[in-house]
Amino acid sequence: MKKLIAIFALTVIATVSISAQSAGGSVSVFLPESLLLGEGSASIETGFSTSVGLGSIVSVPVGFSYIQAYGLLPDGGPTASAPWVYADSLLLHGGLRAGLGFGRVSVFAGAGGALNWMPVARVLLHNVATDLAIGETVVAFDPDTVETKVGLGLGWYAETGTGFRLTDQLALTLRGRLYIIPSDFSLNATMFTIERNTESNEPSVIGKEFKSADEYESLRVVLRALSISLGGSFSF
Repeated sequence: MKKLIAIFALTVIATVSISAQSAGGSVSVFLPESLLLGEGSASIETGFSTSVGLGSIVSVPVGFSYIQAYGLLPDGGPTASAPWVYADSLLLHGGLRAGLGFGRVSVFAGAGGALNWMPVARVLLHNVATDLAIGETVVAFDPDTVETKVGLGLGWYAETGTGFRLTDQLALTLRGRLYIIPSDFSLNATMFTIERNTESNEPSVIGKEFKSADEYESLRVVLRALSISLGGSFSF
C-alpha cells in the first residue's frame, strides 16, 4: 500500500511539474530533533520544487529533496538517548501554500503531506541496546542474528517564509519547514542482558530472542526536524 502511495506521489509531482508556473531549487540546513539530546548532527538538504497557482493567493507546491539524516528517534518504545537510525532519505512533499505580496516582498505559509523513502537505512544497534538497558544492566545483540526493517515514512510538514523578487521572473526565498514523518520499525535478534549478581558480585549473562513487535506494539522511528533553506525560483 505504501509503495502505491509513493508511486502516486511521484506521479502527482511529475504532473504538476509539467504544468508548473514556477520552479526552483534550494539548499537547506537540516536540524534533526536528536540535536536536542546532544546526539546526531545537522546536515545539508538539497531540493527541487515546482508550484501551480490557484489564483493570486493560493498555490500548490510539490517537490523533493535529499538528505543524510542522523537521525531518526524511536516513538512508542523506550525513552531515547540517541538516534536509532541513520538514513539516506529522499523526501517527497506536496501541499497548499498561501501567500501575500507587498511590492517585491512576499510572505507565505503552508502545510501538506510528506513521504520519506530511505533507500539506505542503517540501524544503530549500540544506541538501541543502550536505550533498552534498564538500570545498571548492559544489553548487547548478536550481530549474526539481527534482522531489521525500516518502512516507508508517511507524515506531514508545515512551513513559513518570505520571498524577494529580483525581477519579474527571478526570486529569492528564505523558508523554515518542520517535518514530522514516522516510519514502521522492527528489530529481531538474539539479545544478551548482562547484569552483576549482588551476592557474588559476578556478572551473569541471560540470552533471549528479542522481537520488537512483541515488546512494543506500536514502535516506530520518526524523522522530526527543522529545515531552514535559501532558494531561488523562476516564474514562467
